[in-house]
Amino acid sequence: MKESFEDFKRLIKDWLDTHPKEYCSFVEEMNRKDSAGFQKVFMLVVKIVPKYKDEVKKRMFNDTLKDFSSLENMLTNSDLAERLIHEFHNTDRKSIVPAMLAWLYFGRSYECMVEHGESLIQNSKTNRLHKWLLSLMIKYIILRSVSSGERTKEDWKEFQQYQKSIGSDGLVESALEENFSDNEDSKAINNRRGRVKDERTLEELLKIENKEKLLEKIRNRLLTKPKEKDIIYLKIALEEANLLRECDIAPFYRALSDHYNIRLVGLRGVQKANKNLSEAIGKTGIRLMDKGEDRAAINEIKSFLTE
Repeated sequence: MKESFEDFKRLIKDWLDTHPKEYCSFVEEMNRKDSAGFQKVFMLVVKIVPKYKDEVKKRMFNDTLKDFSSLENMLTNSDLAERLIHEFHNTDRKSIVPAMLAWLYFGRSYECMVEHGESLIQNSKTNRLHKWLLSLMIKYIILRSVSSGERTKEDWKEFQQYQKSIGSDGLVESALEENFSDNEDSKAINNRRGRVKDERTLEELLKIENKEKLLEKIRNRLLTKPKEKDIIYLKIALEEANLLRECDIAPFYRALSDHYNIRLVGLRGVQKANKNLSEAIGKTGIRLMDKGEDRAAINEIKSFLTE
């Protein structure tokens, strides 16, 4: 059973790699403030499991339950999984199933659900009962993601730090505090004294004049490969292809997030990935980015960006 599940995940990954535009469109819809994407997913589930809609309504007004296991059990005991697998293999172009499965297994699905829940809690139109239920739902999503092995406690700590940092003007300072020892932090701050804060936009950081095609390719990479290493691979590939002006990680990260108006993985994790990839291996002088799968990934992105 495990092998067949892993085989299916590989098929989903293959679809993701070959359908970047469809996936990007789905991700953008899931991040819309009007909940249009979540509504589509809900209606798909209700179409396959009609009783689910009534169960959701019952749960919304039942303040005696502390979790959402009853709803999860209903889906687990239905033929939802089989129907989704069937539709994945026999789908038409209008179906959201392939993109939805790619998002669930390889995207920021858990983080997006938590962010969406937090947004509804902060909405003044959400009543107190629903805010309480949403808070329970967020806790349940986080615990479920960890128990299933899809996320770790450290992943959620980094997410929490990211949420705190974007709520203030101190994103770079916050990242510095998280990543360096006292001596390193002091040295970094001293080096920054007298320097103008780098607030260049992504368009300003890119060297070429006709940027539209390159910006679209960068967007596709961010939405299909959003992990910490992927962002560093992207920066290195742009630099090696002579497409990016010299800049530090934090300004590049901020420029990406601002230009595409998307939530990226935490800056702290991106900086860690950069440090790991840039460090020399022993006394050889060879860095991780210079060999193996890391080098192959960087070269692949360079080919994609320059083709």
